[in-house]
Amino acid sequence: MNDPLDILEADDAAREKAQQQSAHEAKGGVRHIAAVLDEAVPRLRARFEGKEKPVPLKPWPTLAEKLGGGLWPGVHLLVGGTGSGKSQFAFQAAVTAAASGTPVLYAGLELGPIDLSARILSVVDRERKNPPFWSKIFLGQTQVDDADIEAAKKLPLYATTPGAHAWGADDLKSAVAEVRAQHPEKTPGCLPLLVVVDFLQLIGDDEEKELRIRIAKATYAARAVSQEHNAAVLLVSSTARENYAQLGSGAKERDSGRTQLALGEGHPGRLVGLGKESGELEYSAETVLVLGRSGDMKINGAKCDRVHLAIAKGRAVKPDWVELWFTGNVFLDAAVGRLNPKTKIEEVATEDDSGKSAQPEAKRPSKGAEDKSIAKGLPTAGRDA
Repeated sequence: MNDPLDILEADDAAREKAQQQSAHEAKGGVRHIAAVLDEAVPRLRARFEGKEKPVPLKPWPTLAEKLGGGLWPGVHLLVGGTGSGKSQFAFQAAVTAAASGTPVLYAGLELGPIDLSARILSVVDRERKNPPFWSKIFLGQTQVDDADIEAAKKLPLYATTPGAHAWGADDLKSAVAEVRAQHPEKTPGCLPLLVVVDFLQLIGDDEEKELRIRIAKATYAARAVSQEHNAAVLLVSSTARENYAQLGSGAKERDSGRTQLALGEGHPGRLVGLGKESGELEYSAETVLVLGRSGDMKINGAKCDRVHLAIAKGRAVKPDWVELWFTGNVFLDAAVGRLNPKTKIEEVATEDDSGKSAQPEAKRPSKGAEDKSIAKGLPTAGRDA
């Protein structure tokens, strides 16, 4: 019979060997391909069998389909100008993912607890026809619904509001580790995390003043936590003011004698590189999503922005366009809305480069929009604006 002390010593030796191997691999150590396959193949099979899934994007089935089901673990960039709705898009993605059971960390680097709470409460109940605008909740013009508060409290949603430039790459690593500790995976890949950093240009670093380098360090940290904790990291980025024209008009414009393609036309890859001081990140991210406003329209009598979301770059997916409707509070999947017989759409004419009035072309809904309904989420006239 073996001495129990021998067994304990053997366990300690195995544990120490495993720790050394992990540290070796973290530094870029070499492994035989057999070891790599032994680790990766069970995950690949689990994805094929539907046991390992991405972070869901339930409000936008068309976008989810084009991204291979949702946001897979890795680094994703969302770019938009001031007022484009990029933060509200991120909140809607975060709250709906949490409502589906995905643990979420939201780092609001320009928000305080009050405005962060107002934004969450404005999107927590998507079953309501007229959800309250976050700004009216924030300004005290709309009463907060007790049912929405209780629903939000039950979500696996975690938040930090440290303020601009007070939260850096190391804080990102420790915060994600803390959330993962609250929601451990029973098997690798079975419970992805969603991490949102809003927004990237406010990332801090006590030792580094140059924005480009701070962003690069945050990118490396995001890459590390995505791999270590099976997380989809969505980094929200502003764009330089000189890029606003490319993202703010659906009409064809002439610039230096050249015709500029409207949003939704041509290859969306032309929008890669518009993030402010985030060019390196855009070329290394899994996906680059760019929000652009294409004009005004009315849905069931309520004014909306017609938005084209460009999948400008994707490592595993094809670049493409997705049409969305932005009510000022939530983004709706336009392809799904067009399938709904109750949807009354009034397109607002724009001027093309010849000066003639032109109606935006309605695209055929994709397969991902079939058999869906957003009747309860469609805006109606008379709602707060």
